[in-house]
Amino acid sequence: MRPLARVLFVLALISVSVVAVPGTASADLYTCDEAGIDQALADGGGPHHFDCGGPTHIPLSATKNVLNDVILEGGHNLILSGQGTHRHFRVGPGVSAEFHQIVFVEGFTTGYGGAIKSGGTLVVGGSEFYGNYADLNGGAIWNDGGLVAVGDTVFEGNLAAGVGAAIASRGGLALVNGAHFAQNNAQVSGGAIGVLAGGLHVAGSHFQENRASFGGAIYGQHDVSITVEHSGFEGNFAGNGGAVAVEELSGVQIFESHFGGNAADANGGAIFVEPDVVLDMQRVHFEGNTAGTHGGAIYVEGARAFVADSEFHGNHADSGAGGGLFVVGSTVVIERSGFGGNTAASSGGAVMHWRSTGQQGGPGLVAESYFAGNSARSGGAIANKGDSGLQIHGSEFHDNAAEGAGGGVHNSGGTSGVPILWVTDSDFSSNSAAWGGAVANTEGGTLLMDGTQVMGNHAAIEGGGLQNFNEATAEVTNSMFADNFAGTAGGGISNGGSVGGSTLIAENVLAVGNHAEVNGGAVFADPWSRVSVLHSAILYNSAGQNGGAAFFAGPNPNQSSIIYSCIEGNTDTAVYDSGLGYFADNWWGAADGPSGPTGTGSGDSLLTDGPYEPFSDVPLGPCLFPQAPWDPGRPSSGMCEVLVWFDEATVLVDTDDEADEWTLTGVARFYDADPMRDRETAVIGIADFTADAGETVVLEQQWRTAMWAGFGGQIRFDDLALLLT
Repeated sequence: MRPLARVLFVLALISVSVVAVPGTASADLYTCDEAGIDQALADGGGPHHFDCGGPTHIPLSATKNVLNDVILEGGHNLILSGQGTHRHFRVGPGVSAEFHQIVFVEGFTTGYGGAIKSGGTLVVGGSEFYGNYADLNGGAIWNDGGLVAVGDTVFEGNLAAGVGAAIASRGGLALVNGAHFAQNNAQVSGGAIGVLAGGLHVAGSHFQENRASFGGAIYGQHDVSITVEHSGFEGNFAGNGGAVAVEELSGVQIFESHFGGNAADANGGAIFVEPDVVLDMQRVHFEGNTAGTHGGAIYVEGARAFVADSEFHGNHADSGAGGGLFVVGSTVVIERSGFGGNTAASSGGAVMHWRSTGQQGGPGLVAESYFAGNSARSGGAIANKGDSGLQIHGSEFHDNAAEGAGGGVHNSGGTSGVPILWVTDSDFSSNSAAWGGAVANTEGGTLLMDGTQVMGNHAAIEGGGLQNFNEATAEVTNSMFADNFAGTAGGGISNGGSVGGSTLIAENVLAVGNHAEVNGGAVFADPWSRVSVLHSAILYNSAGQNGGAAFFAGPNPNQSSIIYSCIEGNTDTAVYDSGLGYFADNWWGAADGPSGPTGTGSGDSLLTDGPYEPFSDVPLGPCLFPQAPWDPGRPSSGMCEVLVWFDEATVLVDTDDEADEWTLTGVARFYDADPMRDRETAVIGIADFTADAGETVVLEQQWRTAMWAGFGGQIRFDDLALLLT
């Protein structure tokens, strides 16, 4: 439907522009004065030309009523003036009029259409409109239920006390192609174009420094259909919707266009839509737009928005939320789009997604998109708040920052509802915040994270990778937390809050190389909160004081636990539990179990009053992942030993001139020959080496695993990470 609609628009505009108007008079040369214009209109037909020796200023004594179908060709010489007392032309219903290469100046009306008022078919090509004024709508042109087609025309400095300083249309259809709108001003709405019901199609046009209270360049209301493509909007200004504002049961499509430097005193620096509007955007670029309150680029309320293959850069919400996009009580889908350097004073440097209890709007979706260098007080890239659901899938978050919680994403509830955040198959790296360097889930929020990498993030206080706080619930599966940092507690993950606490479940999670300056290098839980870690690997994490792997503060009635996991290479005391945690069935890096203060073996150290026996005397968790249909390390039939070699590794990024110690980790999966029966065993391999940036190191590292006989050759590498230790 969409390509067909574009084709029909082009054909319609061309056909309207080139079809000669029927009439009894043939094309003639008329005198270059008001009398000549009167005669041409009376004769009808055309095209009619005028015998002007050059640009000629013709003051019209009164409005000219167009009663016959006619074409007037000005040849860029006719400069028609309404003398600031009346409009130029009135085109009645059922009449077709074309004006080409004519300049319209100083038109005036106390009603509609400062230069031209049309109820029929109006075509304007290669013309110019300067300084025309309407006391109501349509400073230059008013289309009342008919068709207006404008091509290659300039509208500059036109004014309307109501709607549409350049063009206003009520019902019917307005087609605009290759036009330029500059410094037009409507006191109410539509600084350049205002549409009150009906349709508008804009292509290849430019809107610059137009102003209105709503929709600095374009405004639509009352069941309108608006399409904009291949157009630019720069420096337009409005109270809401610096460039475009659309309301009430309308549809807006914007393709391959640019919005730069537009501003709104309140909401929607570039675009403002509410309510019951469908906004569809593809391949649109937003740069440097500003809103005084919410939605630096776009504000959406009570509507539906679809954004694809678009870019948002350097947009800003001065005192509110959503530096790039603010969505409230709406359904939003964002696909394959990029957000860079957007900022918000409060929440959601790039995107603010919010819904109060009872508001409309379904779960939102952000898919296959990237967020880099965005910042806000909370939710450096995205904030999801209130009674809202948001899914983030296959997306990347890098170098985003929050002064408070959630350098990458902040999911927060409160009195307005309980939000749910799904994060799947996504990557978070080098994000920073006070709490939750990558992700913060707070105030009763629910977080479901799966298949996600959280690496190299920084929290000044707690939760270098993830902060789960204040009656929040988080479930993290099949994910990796690596090389994250916290200034106090929870280098990888921090879980806590007031009485009632928070609950966090981590399953099949790799936590490696995380650091906390005080307690809980990989995981931290404060009193009243609960953490359950199972089938996971906690490797080579560190803490300045206690709990290199995990620190569980007590007294804690909500017993925390680590079971069926691999705990190895973490700093002392590796697991520090001042409550009554449960730590049985783990591999502690040695066959004789954990070392003191509680343990008696030689593995990672443990302090707890809770049970830790029995412990595993063979590696498990990701050390030998028990997903195959047999006990870990014990296939039900013949087995062989598979050796996997890492040939080389290259250090890509370094922070100083000194050679550094690095750790290489990886996961390998082995598959059975029968595609209908997935027999897999995962292996974690660790190699230490010294290198500097740009150097390549040959690693003589062998990974060994027990596997079904004959199937050792079927191998692929799943996750690889190069980590500074």
